Amino acid sequence: DVISGDFYEQALDNADKVGVHIGRPGAQPDIMFNMRSNLVGASERGRLIRLAIQAAVNAEDIMKGYGDPQLWQLCNSMWFCDTVWGQAGVNEERYNMNDVERAKALLAEAGYDDEPIIILDPTDFPTIHPIAPVLEQQLEAVGINAQIMATDWATQIGFYQEAEVSNSWHMFTNWNSSNLYHPLVSQPLTVSDRATNYPPDVGYPTSEALLELKKQMAVAPDLDATLALAKQMADLWWDDPKSVNFGNFLQLRVFNKDLMGTDIRGAPVGSPILLNVWWDNASKRAYDPR
Repeated sequence: DVISGDFYEQALDNADKVGVHIGRPGAQPDIMFNMRSNLVGASERGRLIRLAIQAAVNAEDIMKGYGDPQLWQLCNSMWFCDTVWGQAGVNEERYNMNDVERAKALLAEAGYDDEPIIILDPTDFPTIHPIAPVLEQQLEAVGINAQIMATDWATQIGFYQEAEVSNSWHMFTNWNSSNLYHPLVSQPLTVSDRATNYPPDVGYPTSEALLELKKQMAVAPDLDATLALAKQMADLWWDDPKSVNFGNFLQLRVFNKDLMGTDIRGAPVGSPILLNVWWDNASKRAYDPR
């Protein structure tokens, strides 16, 4: 599938043996909050603590964990920056704030009292694991008692589903991809039509206000009206964050050149599907760094 950026230089050194492709726009690494938690959940205190975490984040330092600068970029939007929806989702004030004093002030307003804030970290997932160690240091710098709980991805999925452990963790490290191409698929319309296996109170916003905006978007008469509704959706998300995004990492794909009759594509899906087998669109080819 997608391999760790650690192998980028080695792959280029062996470009006579393997194909090397960088998939754009890639994937958006983030943290997603456990809204079942008493500490960071759906209360005004929880919102203030989530805003404090948003303010504490230095996105650039987190993205550097993805290796060579060709393999990542900053993006201040709810959706992929290089899509038609990117500008509608932008918030230059809330993204990559790295504002220690603002974070401390929000924590004081929330009455935060050094309670542990647990970060789930799937150490077997090389495109997620770079997040937690850097994030932990950034949260500690503003006075948050951040603690990493090492897991594997399968165990982490299990944590999402178990209501009885809802107060034993507060955020999970993650990335999104295909659901960032259009606002109508970036969060679910209802609990029953979810495209993910995340419960409705973990990570993705499911408020009635968002639901109403998405219903209006589905019947919007033109692109301008749709973009205006997308801007309203994004504003709600930034003001009451259920997740915090850091940028894009560009998915590194390496494949054996003995594989014939295939074409590696970078979009519009986030996973490295050999897309030409069923959809022949040359404009969607992944970027070849050679």
